[in-house]
Amino acid sequence: MRIGRALLGLLLFAYPSEFRREYRAQILSDLEERGGGASEALRAGWDVFAGGIAMRAESLWRDLRYAARSLWRAPLFTFVVVGTLALAIAANAVVFSILDAVVLQPLPYANTSRLALLWSVTPAGAPPGSIGAVSMPVVRALAHDTKTFSGVAGSSLAMAKIRIDGVASSAREMQVTRNYFDVLGIRPELGRFFVQRGSLARSRALVISEKLWRRDYAGSADVLGKPLAVKGKTYTIIGVAPGGMLDPTVGSLGTADLWTVMPRNGGNEVTFSFFSSKRKVPQPPAKREFSVFPIVRVRSGVSMRAAQADANRVAGGLERESHAPGTSLHLRVQRLSDAVFHTSRQLLFIIFAAVVGILLIACANVANLLLARGDARAGELAIRTSLGASARQVSVQLLTELSLLAVTGAFIGVVTAWAVLPAALALMPANLPRLDSTHIDDAALLYVAFLVILVTVLAGLAPAFSRARAKPADALRAAGKNRLEGGSHLRVLLVATEVAIAFTLVVCSGLLLRSLVTLSNVSIGFDARGLHVVSLAPLAANGPPGPGEALQAQRLAQRLRALPGVSGASIATMVPFDHTVTMTGVVQIQGRPAAPANRFNPQQMSAFTEISPGYLALMHIPVLRGRGFTKDDHPSEPIVLVNEAFVKRFFPGGDALGQRLIFGRKALQIVGIVGDTRDSLTQAPHPLVYQVFDGGMPFSQIVLRTRRDATLARDVLATVKRLSPGSTPVEVQSLQQMVMAGAARTRSSLELLGMLAGIALLLALAGIYSVVSYSAQRRYHEIGIRMALGARPVGVMARVVGGAVVQSAIGIAAGIVVAAFATRALESRLFETSPLDPATFAAVVALLLGCTALAAFVPAWRASRVDPTVSLRYE
Repeated sequence: MRIGRALLGLLLFAYPSEFRREYRAQILSDLEERGGGASEALRAGWDVFAGGIAMRAESLWRDLRYAARSLWRAPLFTFVVVGTLALAIAANAVVFSILDAVVLQPLPYANTSRLALLWSVTPAGAPPGSIGAVSMPVVRALAHDTKTFSGVAGSSLAMAKIRIDGVASSAREMQVTRNYFDVLGIRPELGRFFVQRGSLARSRALVISEKLWRRDYAGSADVLGKPLAVKGKTYTIIGVAPGGMLDPTVGSLGTADLWTVMPRNGGNEVTFSFFSSKRKVPQPPAKREFSVFPIVRVRSGVSMRAAQADANRVAGGLERESHAPGTSLHLRVQRLSDAVFHTSRQLLFIIFAAVVGILLIACANVANLLLARGDARAGELAIRTSLGASARQVSVQLLTELSLLAVTGAFIGVVTAWAVLPAALALMPANLPRLDSTHIDDAALLYVAFLVILVTVLAGLAPAFSRARAKPADALRAAGKNRLEGGSHLRVLLVATEVAIAFTLVVCSGLLLRSLVTLSNVSIGFDARGLHVVSLAPLAANGPPGPGEALQAQRLAQRLRALPGVSGASIATMVPFDHTVTMTGVVQIQGRPAAPANRFNPQQMSAFTEISPGYLALMHIPVLRGRGFTKDDHPSEPIVLVNEAFVKRFFPGGDALGQRLIFGRKALQIVGIVGDTRDSLTQAPHPLVYQVFDGGMPFSQIVLRTRRDATLARDVLATVKRLSPGSTPVEVQSLQQMVMAGAARTRSSLELLGMLAGIALLLALAGIYSVVSYSAQRRYHEIGIRMALGARPVGVMARVVGGAVVQSAIGIAAGIVVAAFATRALESRLFETSPLDPATFAAVVALLLGCTALAAFVPAWRASRVDPTVSLRYE
């Protein structure tokens, strides 16, 4: 009986507290008198609980109806609050969806924390080179010699032509080692993956993606064993990769259509020999370009630092085995998640912090409006309290109104987020991993629900309880005295919070804008306007450059030069801002001591390129001293050109013209010094040596200067097809766009943060305007008295505007402190701009003060036009 009474007492908590205090004893007494067995007790308990829920629901419905009527009678207030919350919630929903899709979702691999990426790095002081590629011999050495890796796999992505049921199409082919899927810890959706030993390992097999399986084979299980033509060779389908399969590389996650086994020699590995016109004479390689990305699985219990040390040991052993002076291998091991998401994670968390700041501004804005509206409703709330409404009932009613506003704003915000998500994705950097999988999903909706609760708590509790705790007599006196003034400490704090956050975001945008302007003014050393780069794989299909390679490239350049609108064409093996191929080597000056073998010194490195005569004139690169190449210069002649950066490094204070460089068995004379060109907007020009083009490189590029863009690529492809029907596809790119891409990282950050800073500034100014407008309206009586006693309208305007500027100045002072720390996160994205740049901070201070004065001008102007005779009768 005692237990039943206790349970019934708990069920009574379903009723409102006032009802429970008044009728609890009577209900329990009535239930005890009813008696009965367990079934009767359960029925009584259900009646009590159902009655309490019904009473709660009726009370909630009554509060909602009252809140809706109250908000309907204040359309401007309702519109401003709902619009503010909708804008803030939409921004948060969009950014959270992108952050969740790109970074927060787990990678689809087994035990991801033990996976790492390994790539080669360019030592400090050396010319910039390829990052992320090592050779298959290095991969095999790591697999056999390291003690910290339980598995080492390699991959290389390329485009391939495939043919399914007689229909040709292009596909992304990933060449992988046989243990690739095992290292990643992935199970097939259908069939099997590659095996490493036995007769099956020697078969020509491939794995297709789940997307290709469903698109081209209708998801049929009969796909196993079917042939598939890839680049003219027939493969057998042995398996289907699972849905959502991603191929990790440095800074990105690829999506392949099919996977094939990489040839043992590494497939795309290329060895360059510079200044070698006689191909029968072997020359020591100056550098190797690789196209294999190693993925390693670190043994359990081994730290990444120990894995890095082990990789360094293997790299050192390979370097000692090499007999070519200047060769050096520098490897880096990094946890897979860090290697893939490092740059994108930093950017997205900066943007996420910005939208959270916008949400805080919205909460402060709404809280300020609620305080203002609460003062305007002081009489109403005082009357309700005098008629018997408890403090809790008043608080619940105010929170109900705010919850209704928050839910309405959230609904509009979600719809807005869904509508603007495609535009937001277009603003994001294209290389963000998994960006195309972003959508408003359940996680985003749960986050929005959390924001509704957060907004209700942050924006509503203080105003609600400040009103609920006020005594009726005090509330009535406050209503009669018009106490809404700009000096309210809580109101000043809220306005200062808005301004401080807005100031921080605008400063960050200003720093990025200053960096972008600085980047735009960087001299690149050539005229990129109208230049297009045609990147050519070897015209001899999939083979090394043959004796006629140079002649074929020259013929192609001649035909491209004849295209309509093309004013010039020239050949180069390495074009600025195009990092398809980077060729470097050790420089030895004749008459100086040679560098010790196997001793790497970055200061002795220089980049090399081959160019055809007319290249410098086409690019508008000036010849500063000596001469350039002419049509009479033959590739076999031992002459080169160097740039100013080369002269500064190798001949400081001396004359480089006429000096000789030693490479291999040849001495090459410097016959001209040309201007510097940049390969990156953010890096200084590096030493560069030019040689006459002889077709000795497996890759070459043709630079075109043209006045048209629309049909150029189509005409170039048609010309290449006519000249060499069996050649691999070419790529046509605008060099000016490639230069602009160098600033894309800063530009994308600026566009995103600039847009969010604009939203923050708009919300902050809206908050200032609303508070000043309410304040001026509630002070009409005071203003009328002042004007009746002789106050001038200008003085009234100055008083109102000055109060707003003082509040904004307090926020700016706090914002300077916050921005001093926040801008440190942007330091890696700034170019020749200090995170504490005084000019930017001063400009933003002036901007916010000016915008504050402008936002307060309209309410101040209205206040200055108050008729004293009318205002004295006000209220």
